[in-house]
Amino acid sequence: MIKFSCNNCGHKIGVRDEMAGKRGKCPRCGRITVVPEKSVLVSFQCQNCGRKISALPTQSGKKGKCPNCNLTLVVPQLHGLTLLDAPAEYKLQDERPNPAKPTQQAVDNEENEQEAKEEEESESRSKLKLPWFIDIFLYPANASGLVHIAVFVIVPTLLDLLNRLFFFGLGPRAGLLIAVFYIFLIGYIFGYLVECIRDSALGEQRASDPPSGVSSKDDLLGQFAIWLICLAFFFGPVIFYRGYVHLSNTQMNSAIFWSLLAYGVFFFPMGVLSAAMFDSISGLNPLLIICSIASTFFQYCGLVVVFAGFCLLRVEILEISIRRGWGVLANFGPNLLLMWLLFVTVHLIGRFYRRYQDKLNWEV
Repeated sequence: MIKFSCNNCGHKIGVRDEMAGKRGKCPRCGRITVVPEKSVLVSFQCQNCGRKISALPTQSGKKGKCPNCNLTLVVPQLHGLTLLDAPAEYKLQDERPNPAKPTQQAVDNEENEQEAKEEEESESRSKLKLPWFIDIFLYPANASGLVHIAVFVIVPTLLDLLNRLFFFGLGPRAGLLIAVFYIFLIGYIFGYLVECIRDSALGEQRASDPPSGVSSKDDLLGQFAIWLICLAFFFGPVIFYRGYVHLSNTQMNSAIFWSLLAYGVFFFPMGVLSAAMFDSISGLNPLLIICSIASTFFQYCGLVVVFAGFCLLRVEILEISIRRGWGVLANFGPNLLLMWLLFVTVHLIGRFYRRYQDKLNWEV
């Protein structure tokens, strides 16, 4: 395992040894960074609480505080140490005397001014900040979120109307063109939702900006593949069983159906979160998913309840639409609501990682 820090934001990163010399994106700032040939972090343990801490080699010999018990420590020299990861919030403070530094009074005055500015900014933000349980429902309430929701709902509605009014008599050729368009649209939707998960995991409170450039399109294609594989991995068994019952004209076993559905609903949020943060289907490792759920079981159950509620609402609206024979325009309002709630659900999945990443202990 190679341990190093991002050259742009300083985020601690851990990757496999075979990634040495390769380029990749930092999971925090998203910028390209190069993996070194070997680990470049000094790691040690707090003598008081045993907390594992890591620092840059340039901080050897300097003093800092343990992020767990606040004990003042001295970073040891690089030689003879085991390299381990550490929390990103650990920041060392150089307390060695330096004649080039300003006087203590000047330092205190500067710190007081900085604290006053931070308090003013905090007060101004607190006046505008809403409670978290209200703010999460405003996740798509920015320009990017509203535009994407409008496109994801209006475009399929217009396409369905055009198909019924003009393209219906054009035969299979028109149907093939519509199918290809839907594939690209769904691919973009899923890719964008994966991007929203990552941004929410990094602390973003509103929907992600639309991607631009060729590299972003390539990334969206890979993210769509991740989302599609997650759907197949978790909901494939229940879909296959439902299709088998329909084609074979046999009676459905309720116990089997609901067990397969419960499996998909329970494991899907952690699976898509893991695959999105690792940016690879290697995140679908069953052992990783099970251990992650076990370490955050009660908190994760709350996330599952939210996801299950969204799925139940989607199925209920679909059944009502079929039963009452709603047309394309009548489904516009429910589809708009469902797309909004889908954005909120994706945001909660990302927030879950940000809040419990220490318990998950993923080396992303």
